[in-house]
Amino acid sequence: MKKYFAVSFKYSESVSCSNIAHAETVEAVAAHYSRYERVDIREAEAHEVETARRKGMPIVEIETTEAATNEREETTVKEFTELKKIVHEDAEQTAENRRFYIVNGYWPTWAEEHRGEPDRGLREYSTALRWEQYKAGEISREKAVKLATKRALKAVEKDTAAKLARLDRVAAAPDLTFISISVDWVRSRTWGNNPHAEARTNTGTFNGTASGCGYDKESAAIADALNQCDSVLKALYTLKENGLRAGLSDKSKTAVCGRSNGEICGYGAGYGAIPYFEGGVGSSCFWSILKKCGFSVTCHHGKHSDFYSVSKEVAQ
Repeated sequence: MKKYFAVSFKYSESVSCSNIAHAETVEAVAAHYSRYERVDIREAEAHEVETARRKGMPIVEIETTEAATNEREETTVKEFTELKKIVHEDAEQTAENRRFYIVNGYWPTWAEEHRGEPDRGLREYSTALRWEQYKAGEISREKAVKLATKRALKAVEKDTAAKLARLDRVAAAPDLTFISISVDWVRSRTWGNNPHAEARTNTGTFNGTASGCGYDKESAAIADALNQCDSVLKALYTLKENGLRAGLSDKSKTAVCGRSNGEICGYGAGYGAIPYFEGGVGSSCFWSILKKCGFSVTCHHGKHSDFYSVSKEVAQ
């Protein structure tokens, strides 16, 4: 009979992670995490498992049979190893940039006219107390820089751990088989017709809304709903993972973060290491992305409602 185990491990030099593993033996868990350092395994308490489920933390299913092991090796794409690599690359670059900013007061890419405030980065990443101590001469600049850098790097570690946990959670989600989307247009005195989107999938129902003006509200509402479904995100992440494995690049000279998912996934998949459905781009962008994921899409438009059916294409 399977048991739940609490597992903590060192994912990389600067990132530590925690999982709940579901396995028959502690030996099976140890084997699964053998590629990591500082692995600590113990039986999980019931409240820890419940908390993990409530917070959406990853619960890793571990099989012990040879067939299951072979299947896992054949489907390593679903572990998103390439996505995790670029998450780490971004974390290392962000950490380096923040160190530089705290010491110098400007980012390496800034023009000369914006480099006149040497303590700008130090002020931004210091606590209010440490900043006042530094300005009062109670601590040296060297000490203030050390404390601010530690604080900044801790934030990078926390953000990176959250991204890695999200990748693990999505990897464990069931495969997407269909999406049925309905958009009802509700009248607002201030903003005119506003979309209320409902996305039903084989794993649940998700809702999104949008209001305001001056942008494509329908795609914003649909994106809000789709980004809540791990099975939908699994299809999107797999699309990018396969592209990276095929040698495609997401590097961008124009994107602020340095990465755009348009080349691999299609316009509307957002920016950064982890793709997402971007609101305000037009719903047709999503259908193009989902077609690249292996789905077919049909659309029906009414006077006050719109309907979209997304289904997995069957290989002939």
